[in-house]
Amino acid sequence: MKKRIKEIILFIILAILVSSKIFTKYIGDLDEIWNYNFANCISKGLVPYRDFNIVQTPLLAIISGFILSLTVNELLVMRVLAVILCTSIFFTLYKINESLKININLNLLFLLFIFYITKDNLCIDYNYFSLFLTLIIIYLELNQKKDNFKSNLIIGILRRLGGFK
Repeated sequence: MKKRIKEIILFIILAILVSSKIFTKYIGDLDEIWNYNFANCISKGLVPYRDFNIVQTPLLAIISGFILSLTVNELLVMRVLAVILCTSIFFTLYKINESLKININLNLLFLLFIFYITKDNLCIDYNYFSLFLTLIIIYLELNQKKDNFKSNLIIGILRRLGGFK
């Protein structure tokens, strides 16, 4: 129970750090605007590849479009999703390092270093989404028992949803 509370506190701290960079950023990142446009089109009922052009696989746009259709259709919602995505990436990195038995101080220092390197580029982006799916797969691979059918099934689904071969 104590470990869960520490992890929740870490997640909140990471979210605050990420929020401080994402919400203060000038609107001008074309990836952010493109991803908002894809999600906006899907929230209006348009179908990717048929009704509008999209280069990447549409999973992030479908998820974002669904959330935009449930909430306010604003770029601000996409920035909230970016905070959730980027925070989840950092937290998953922390969990992977924890699985590898890396010292907690070194693990936190590593997270701060990665945050420092990426702080100017944090946004809702399909590359970050692919990274997140890849990190989840790595985490599952590190923590699965021998041939666990359920874990292998989840890994296979994540690979296909992410557009990985």
